[in-house]
Amino acid sequence: MKVALIKHYFKIYEEHLSNGGEVIDLHVWEIQNNFQKSWDTDYLDFGEMYDLSLVSGHTQRLWKKEDYYPKQVILKMIEHDREMMRVIFQDLLNEKKDFVLRVNRFLFHLDQMLAILQKKDRKLASHFHGDLEMLSHYLAFALSDNYSPYFKSEFNTYLKKVESKKIPVDSDVDQFYKFAKAIKLLMQKEEALVEAQNKILNENGIETYHPNLWVSAFYRFVARHND
Repeated sequence: MKVALIKHYFKIYEEHLSNGGEVIDLHVWEIQNNFQKSWDTDYLDFGEMYDLSLVSGHTQRLWKKEDYYPKQVILKMIEHDREMMRVIFQDLLNEKKDFVLRVNRFLFHLDQMLAILQKKDRKLASHFHGDLEMLSHYLAFALSDNYSPYFKSEFNTYLKKVESKKIPVDSDVDQFYKFAKAIKLLMQKEEALVEAQNKILNENGIETYHPNLWVSAFYRFVARHND
């Protein structure tokens, strides 16, 4: 990634926000705050806890769109084997373990659980976590200091615009989080941009800045921006 190009887009983004431009998925700040208040993998009724952690008063499109319903499928899996799903999520969010391995284990276990459920319900075509979008939101919501939401197509478009030499063909969250960390560190030095971001959050009654959510909003803005 060329730092000069990233800073160029920081300036464009700051002007966009200062002029009242839309923040992509502003609702995720609300969901993140709800998640932090409700998430507890030791909670007896794991399904109820999972359900309450993913709540929004504005939209459900993060987990419910046409032919896309990851939350609904996870609730079915929890209903089938609550304790196994508890362990699967505990492992995913355990920062003491290797990141790539726990992501792969999470997807492997969901594949296994899906295969079991499909024997009873052939309409279940997917668990909708393979593209890592929903999975990355679990990480971003539970471990907000370290992770940003991942949208493969838009992130790859962003990489092209900042002339990155490495653009993955397949989903590569390990590489993504390295790039996301670099974006966050650079962004936090942009005082005018951070001020514009905080102003928007304050106007919307959001008390927490969550820089990694801004990383996602930024690279998606760049991906969609008409240069």
